[in-house]
Amino acid sequence: MRKKLLSYPEAYRNNTKGYSRADALYALVLYALLMLLFWGLGLWFRLLGDSLTAEIVYLGEGLVSALLFAAVLILCRTRGQRAASLGLGREQLLASIKGACGVLTLVIAIVAVSFLLGARLSCSFGHSLERFLYYLILIAGTEEFFFRAYLGTRFYGAFGARWWSIVIPAILFSLLHIPFQAAFCGIPFGEYIGMVWGQLLFTFFFHIVMQWCYAREESLLVPVLIHAFWNFLPEVLFFS
Repeated sequence: MRKKLLSYPEAYRNNTKGYSRADALYALVLYALLMLLFWGLGLWFRLLGDSLTAEIVYLGEGLVSALLFAAVLILCRTRGQRAASLGLGREQLLASIKGACGVLTLVIAIVAVSFLLGARLSCSFGHSLERFLYYLILIAGTEEFFFRAYLGTRFYGAFGARWWSIVIPAILFSLLHIPFQAAFCGIPFGEYIGMVWGQLLFTFFFHIVMQWCYAREESLLVPVLIHAFWNFLPEVLFFS
């Protein structure tokens, strides 16, 4: 039973067999660098104070995302790993269109029911679109690319269907959200963890669900859409 719970689809298991512990180590090194970048970003935004604007936020997070994408792609190229190993293959994306349509249908239904129950947009349509693109590209796109398509696959390939190959990436994903927020708020890491432990626990399980969604087709399309709408809808919908 335990092994069954820890197993992903057979195609996913076969496609990740070629990753070694060296690949998992490289992923950990990039993760450490990402944590440092987010910590520095939080400090920068805090120092800006009242002069911090949405444009600066987009620029700062965009630079971090671009650096991360570039580092992963360059590292994979030097390791002889194709774009398909990161969920970016054409066939993978086409195979996941059905799942993506299902996600969009569910979102449309949720929004429709919400409006029937009295929900309204908290901002203009143009600003809502801007926020959606922000969540789609800089938040969901970046996090799904690195954690589900890269770090998660390398750990699973290196260690197989063992608890730590799933749990460790989930813990790392939860901890990712600490350096930026703690630095931005000027709160020690330990104290901040104590304040948001419930959110960290939810994020832990969110990773496991998103990793399973990725493993089904080894495509980023479905988990990126789910992740983006999960962050976006609570921000722009409110009940009067």
